[in-house]
Amino acid sequence: KVRERWNKWIGEPHHPLTPSDRKKRPSISQVCQWVKRS
Repeated sequence: KVRERWNKWIGEPHHPLTPSDRKKRPSISQVCQWVKRS
């Protein structure tokens, strides 16, 4: 289920970007929420 949540997150159109125009990784708290709900 964590992978499903990751895939859903990565597929969303709006993400904050790094200076090199890459998507920023999810926050630790967000990943912890995914694990908790799985």
